[in-house]
Amino acid sequence: MADTPTTTSSPGSIPPSSASEQARIRRERREAKIKAGGTSRLNKITGLGGGLQRDVKPAAATPQTASVSHADPDEVDISEHFYEPPPNVRSQNATPNPNRPYPGLSSDPSQLDDQALRAMMLGFPPPNGSPQPQSNPFGGPPNPFAAMGNPGGTGDPGANDPMMAMLQQMMGGAGGEPGAMPSFPGLPPMGFPGNDSNGAPAVKTSAYIWRIVHAIFALGFGLYIAFTTEFGTEVRRKHNSDVVDLRAFYVFATVEAILQGTRFIFDRGQDSQSGIIGMVLRFLPQPFGGYLRMFMNYRSIWTTTSADAMVVVTSPAMRTSTLLYLVPFGLVAAAPRELAFEHNPGTVPLSLRMLDSIIVRKQGVTVDPSVKTSVIEGGLLLLGISEVLENMDMSQELKLKYESYLDLVTSSLVPVLMNATAGLTSPLDEFSVGTQFIKQSGNLTLLSTIKTLHQVDLLRNRQSDGSYWYFVYPNVTTQDGLFSIPSFHSAYAYEFDEGNALAAYHSSALQFSNIIDRCLSHSTGGLLYHGYDPTHSFPIWGNLTSRGHSESIWGRAVGWTCMGLLLTLDVIPNMPATAAVRKQLQGNFVQLISAIVHAQDKSSGAWWQVMNFPTRPGNFLESSATGLFAYSILRGLRLGYLGTVDNRRDVGDELSAAQYRKSADRAYKWLLNNALLDLEDGTLGYNNTVDVCSINSTTAFDFYTTQPLKPQSLLGEVGFLLTSVER
Repeated sequence: MADTPTTTSSPGSIPPSSASEQARIRRERREAKIKAGGTSRLNKITGLGGGLQRDVKPAAATPQTASVSHADPDEVDISEHFYEPPPNVRSQNATPNPNRPYPGLSSDPSQLDDQALRAMMLGFPPPNGSPQPQSNPFGGPPNPFAAMGNPGGTGDPGANDPMMAMLQQMMGGAGGEPGAMPSFPGLPPMGFPGNDSNGAPAVKTSAYIWRIVHAIFALGFGLYIAFTTEFGTEVRRKHNSDVVDLRAFYVFATVEAILQGTRFIFDRGQDSQSGIIGMVLRFLPQPFGGYLRMFMNYRSIWTTTSADAMVVVTSPAMRTSTLLYLVPFGLVAAAPRELAFEHNPGTVPLSLRMLDSIIVRKQGVTVDPSVKTSVIEGGLLLLGISEVLENMDMSQELKLKYESYLDLVTSSLVPVLMNATAGLTSPLDEFSVGTQFIKQSGNLTLLSTIKTLHQVDLLRNRQSDGSYWYFVYPNVTTQDGLFSIPSFHSAYAYEFDEGNALAAYHSSALQFSNIIDRCLSHSTGGLLYHGYDPTHSFPIWGNLTSRGHSESIWGRAVGWTCMGLLLTLDVIPNMPATAAVRKQLQGNFVQLISAIVHAQDKSSGAWWQVMNFPTRPGNFLESSATGLFAYSILRGLRLGYLGTVDNRRDVGDELSAAQYRKSADRAYKWLLNNALLDLEDGTLGYNNTVDVCSINSTTAFDFYTTQPLKPQSLLGEVGFLLTSVER
């Protein structure tokens, strides 16, 4: 037996010597199979991720013999078990065929090996002989993972791999047709370059037209916003912002809804829905599918237009208007028009804000007789406070505040007016204060001051025609005095001298008729020159004209006449005995206001400093005259002096109430945009008000246009306050 040669045999040919040996062999074979399967799965996952695949390649070593005593497998040299696949060089000049993106590949999915799969994932040309990925029978890019076969099929080394099953479920049709690319709402198609077998869809001509129209509208809307945006003071911007926002909202929402609607009309017949809605539309029978498609289109119009409108229009009121206004593809409801800034709920009216600002600055409390306008400013301020108290709704606390300031201004004016001798050489301005004192008839402390003013009235110099001298200038009568003396003269007679009241009324009316006779400008349709000297003796200008009037028509002087007519009509009772006087005064008022409206600047709505040379270089738009004119027009409308049938018949009123209203509104808007200021301390300021323009001058154009402007002047502030009250 010892001389018998040893034979070489494979482990499988050696019969097991015992049951334990057989169990060991079965265990080793099972472990080898598990290791081989794990390596295969690992290589597949590594290949899918673009990594380097490694495979065990048996080494060509001489097998060693196994003894009969044990059946161990032959030893294997594992020093060269790594496998590196040859690199695939990307073709630089290859032009893919859209109908066959991987030429030379078999269409049999079972032949798709790991190298081809890895090449497709990395965008490399696959090796010859690899199968072509399956095309998507429902259109769109093919699913490159469909060629991996059925994960439960036979012959697939990864058939039972749960990782592969999950990957195919994720990258497959997501519940759609087999082989289709996933269509998750909001995610773009996961196609690959050159993989669309149908090519890019042709863009319809209507789509280009819609884009062009949309671009034109966007450009036009941008220009509209640029031209309608208000600049300047904060008050100016706030007053106009709501109206501009409302118009911008209507323009934008209307055109946006139309554009979105026409886009769906152009795209009619094309299914633009994706995700779950698009899938439902494929299977939903008609007409329900059409209803759903229409609803989704309208919903798209709603969401797009409302979202864009929310961005364009930012105020809370406009956001509410958006919800009311926008209904899918229609204009069903509109928000109510916003009120003007000074009347917005929760906003302090500008009239009260201006009065509060005057109180903060303590204007009108200190009266300096050396300041020429100091007294007339006091009289005008008393009128303004009285109008606020009589016509504005306010709390009791606010009312007490304004009444206290009225008393404070009144008490500061009393010492100035108690000297009758000084009153004889003072301007007629002091009588404007006297009229307001008479209105406070319950205040007995003012009675002595009123009596003193009456004595001064009786001693004042007059012209031969009965007109008062305005100041110490001999024989010079001006419109400035018409704001003060006629109303006081009539009010005193009505309250304290009833027997002479009718004569006093006629005397007051005479002051206006004399000015009109001497100073009427026929070339301007009824405006009045500043003043006149019937004796033609005043130096410089007294002898320039046959009627003796001055050279220029000063805006604020005409404003004083308008105010004087209104105040005089207020104090003359309406009864048969005064009918003729009142008719004359109303006629004077209508004719003057009509001429003023015709002289209004067409582009701005304001009035010029020198009204008979409106566009002459050096002239400017003046705020105090504009405020007095606007107030006079609005008050005349409220009292029935303007725009009525009776006035048209009795005094020849040629303008309608709407025309007067439009004129006043344009003037008020100009004041808001050009005269009103929002100061840093929170108060309102006022500018573009000329200071003193005395008739003791050349009265030429250059004199009036070179006088300084006075900011925060009561002459302008109270005119604006009165206008705001009337609105």
